[in-house]
Amino acid sequence: MITSAIPHSLLRHLVSVLVLTSTSISAVELGSFPCNDLSQVKTLVTVDKSVTADGNGSLKVAAAQNAVITIADQKNLRVEKGETLWCILKVKCEGVSQRAFLEMWCEVAEGKRAFSKGLNQAMQGSAEWYEIRLPMMVNDDFTVNRALVNVVIEGSGTVWVDQITFQKAKGLSAAYTLDH
Repeated sequence: MITSAIPHSLLRHLVSVLVLTSTSISAVELGSFPCNDLSQVKTLVTVDKSVTADGNGSLKVAAAQNAVITIADQKNLRVEKGETLWCILKVKCEGVSQRAFLEMWCEVAEGKRAFSKGLNQAMQGSAEWYEIRLPMMVNDDFTVNRALVNVVIEGSGTVWVDQITFQKAKGLSAAYTLDH
């Protein structure tokens, strides 16, 4: 056998290429999803003008089963080392069977991502409007350029989100204070 003369990483690559180029593989279709109707979509996202914290409408996420929905995509943030990015928003929930929470994914200049999950601010059951604050402390040599905010619903339920704002503060702190 001549494999001992071939470096392990090259051998792995060659085996991968051989597997990918093999024509003897057959696949069995397990199902399909027609993209011409929404009957299989189990999460509904709408603007709700009647349920709102500020009187201008809110985003309503209604899930029949587990769901992760991006509700905000903010670019050009420029949050740098020694600063904390805050996403501050109002939420309300109804009929959340397990739990729901918010998470913020931050993209940095190098194309990497970091996240902040509001697990300590999770929603369950039903609740009136209250504020959630998600911090992202930048304590390394990178700059946060973009933030995506997701509503995560485990189980079923409805979450409304309103008044989404992004702020940055000097210092690395999970304690929030507003400077005027």
